Amino acid sequence: GTLAAVGPALPLEKNLVVSHGPACANYYKGFSIQVWDAAGEKSDTQVVRRYTVMRQCQLKNRLEFTPSAGCTYKMWAPGSHEARGAERRDYFREEDPEGSGTIGHEALGAVLAKLGCRLDLEDLHHLVAMHGEVDEDMVTMQQFEQILHDPLIAEQIDKIADETEATLPGNSSLLKSLERRMQKARSNNPGFGEGGSRRGSLN
Repeated sequence: GTLAAVGPALPLEKNLVVSHGPACANYYKGFSIQVWDAAGEKSDTQVVRRYTVMRQCQLKNRLEFTPSAGCTYKMWAPGSHEARGAERRDYFREEDPEGSGTIGHEALGAVLAKLGCRLDLEDLHHLVAMHGEVDEDMVTMQQFEQILHDPLIAEQIDKIADETEATLPGNSSLLKSLERRMQKARSNNPGFGEGGSRRGSLN
């Protein structure tokens, strides 16, 4: 779809109004969104923190640029490769509260542990050395993403993610989870969905 507007809340890099989607609060919460600017450059995928009946999306983190109405966007469902990447980058940012773009090896270990992969410091040093130069025991976002794509790491964390999502309530069927949100909206708002309302495309 295309962005219908940005804002009205600030910052504009975190508050978007999408063109498609049902008027159902938090229908797209937990989804991730990617936006292309006017020049065709795409943003990192960002997690949708809140979604309103006015199709406003509040993002967990800012886009790298200020979008405008008419910019193309794409929604990614929870569990998709793109959505998982966005969630994992957020774990990195949580360990980097100052926004320096780097984290230490212990912080890297904490992030990997959250993803189900526990390594001692010696293994972490070796892992980082395999994916770039070691600079004062710090890891950049780029190195972090390279580490996540290491075959042994990727296989383990993806397996854990698959198993976790399969056991969470509603995650065995995303459509059922979304339909429950729609049913709740209908029960709270008589007449909801009438007049040709339909589900928005994920594209």
